[in-house]
This record gives sequence, C-alpha cells and structure tokens, in this order.
Amino acid sequence: MATIIGAVDHNDDTLALSKSLKRLTDGDDQVVILGIAPRLSNEITDHKVVSSAKRAEQALLNALTEKTENLSQTVGQACDVDLVSGPIAQKIIETTILRKADLVVKEDDHLSASSKGRIGNVARTLLKRSPSTTLILRKPIEILTPRIVIAIDNPENKLEGAERSLLNARVFKSGIEMAKRLGAEEVTLLHIWTMPDLKFLQHPRSGLSEEGVNQHIAKAKAVTSKWFNAFRQEAEAKYAPEGLSFRTKLVLGEGGKALAEAADELRPDLLVIGSANRRGVQSLFFGNTAEDVLNWANCNLLVVKPVDFYDMVSA
Repeated sequence: MATIIGAVDHNDDTLALSKSLKRLTDGDDQVVILGIAPRLSNEITDHKVVSSAKRAEQALLNALTEKTENLSQTVGQACDVDLVSGPIAQKIIETTILRKADLVVKEDDHLSASSKGRIGNVARTLLKRSPSTTLILRKPIEILTPRIVIAIDNPENKLEGAERSLLNARVFKSGIEMAKRLGAEEVTLLHIWTMPDLKFLQHPRSGLSEEGVNQHIAKAKAVTSKWFNAFRQEAEAKYAPEGLSFRTKLVLGEGGKALAEAADELRPDLLVIGSANRRGVQSLFFGNTAEDVLNWANCNLLVVKPVDFYDMVSA
C-alpha cells in the first residue's frame, strides 16, 4: 500500500497524468488528487484589482474542480480530492509532507511547450525539494510493456560512503517496484563509469599509442563489468520468478551529460535516478549535477530521495 499524490495545476491538460495514474495505482493505494491554482491577489494593494484577481482565482479553482473530478474518475478507485491556492510547487511539497506521501506524480510544466527541452520550473523545484520519490511525466505511460531504465551506482565504491550505497539500493528497489506496477517485463540497468586519468592517457605526453589507451580503457571496463554483471545476476536470481529479466548498459562518460545521452539512445518510458543532495537545493544524481538529464532526457523521470529526506525538509 502506498500514498500517491497526483498533482495538477491550471496549465496541465492531465492526459499524461490520467493515463499514468491508472497504470500506477491499485486498490490498496491511497490516491490523492491535488489541484493547485496560483494565488493572484497576494501582493496587490489596489482594492479593485484585488477583487478582479480574486474572481480570476475562483475561476481557476472552478476549472480545477472539473479537472480533479475527471481525474479521480479515470483512476478507477476511491480518491481524496484536495483543492488549494498558492505557489504550485510549495503547495505540492506541503501536501506531500502532510500526507507523508510515498510518490508524487506531476506533469512537466513544459510538457505542451516542447517534446524535448528544458524542464519546467515547477518540475525542477519538485525534483530538488520534494521529500518523496517524484515522477515527472513528459508523456503518458500507456504501452503494455514499458521500457524501464534504472541508473545504478557502483555499490563497491567505498570512497563515497554508506549513504550513497543506501541510496543506490533505494533507487534499485524503487525502480523494480515501478516496473512491477507498470507491467514491465525487462529492466535495463545503466551505469555511467568514469576514468579520471583518461584525458592524461590520451595526451601525447603520456607516450601511449591509441592502442595503448584502448588497452587501459578495456582493463578499467573489465573491472567495472565484473561487479555490474554480478549485480545483474543477483537481480535476475531474485526477480526472474516474478517475470522480470535484466540487461545492462555501460557508458564511459561524465555524470549527467553521459546519462542524458544514454537515455536518448535507450529511449526509455521511465528513467529512474537518485538524488543524493544533502541540502535539497543544488545537485542531483548521486551528488553530481544532473542538469543535462533534467533538461534534455526526453523521457519520464523518477527521482528517488534518501531515506532521511523527509526529516531534512520537515525540520
């Protein structure tokens, strides 16, 4: 059983949200349809303008009432419906904390503007500051066997500490749970690996030929492949009886940019990544910036937070 918030504002057409919520939820979930209208009258001092702004706010709330009612009917199970006014991202986060939600689902506010482009401000704020796992929709999840890609960190990297390893486990677990909910049959495990000394090895002063550089790359890749294949085999042993198979994708590159390029190649219906940001403000994807992922990965994004993120945001 999970508490799932489907958030909608006055700009959303709700197509992606309605189809995806129907796929994601089951009868045991507590589903909250949250409608948020912007508050237009807060900083206005002219009485006539305030009255006009309040009428506009009420009109937006009335339109949202219809949207939220239609959404609750589409989900196909009993839903709580909340209507609020105020800053959209802030109200979603407040409701998330109040409801102790496990998952927030929101259409990207740039969804209708471009099929591929910068992520909207509301979506960006949610990915950085919402305490729960957050699903940003850029298109409906409606195919019968969606392609799920989970970005996995190296669990053997002791230099990054126990917190990173714990988050890695949460990312994998959340990705598997989402795959089951959506009826996926195959999951792709994606790992971005780096060679800090690669630029030096490629420099003429290293004295290495192209073949020599490639040998160094192959040796480093073999080390990475060893734990990655072991990770896949362990996952298959555990989840094959439940009908899930796994394949792996290793990409040599740097953080968010390489991840975005890999996602572009794999074309997943859902990309699962982790947020290791300890302050909830700046960086995503295991402590490295994932601006490239957020801006250019043309797919739905599921961002998983550390287990103590609720405590940090609520404090």
